[in-house]
Amino acid sequence: IRPVRIREIAEAVGWSESHFKAVFRAETGQTPHDYLLRRKIRRARQMLATGNETVTSLALALGFSNDPALSS
Repeated sequence: IRPVRIREIAEAVGWSESHFKAVFRAETGQTPHDYLLRRKIRRARQMLATGNETVTSLALALGFSNDPALSS
């Protein structure tokens, strides 16, 4: 999985990164980083419940640097 870069999303819609972050937060009530982190954690929970992968392999597959990063 390739990491999602906020800068790339902002550029794709023709906005500066700071403008994108401000609009995103105003619309969703959370920062883009927090939103992506919550999605990754939700996906990890689904994968743990339905698969037989280790926490470490899931953490790395979802873009975390290690398994403690997933649990923090």
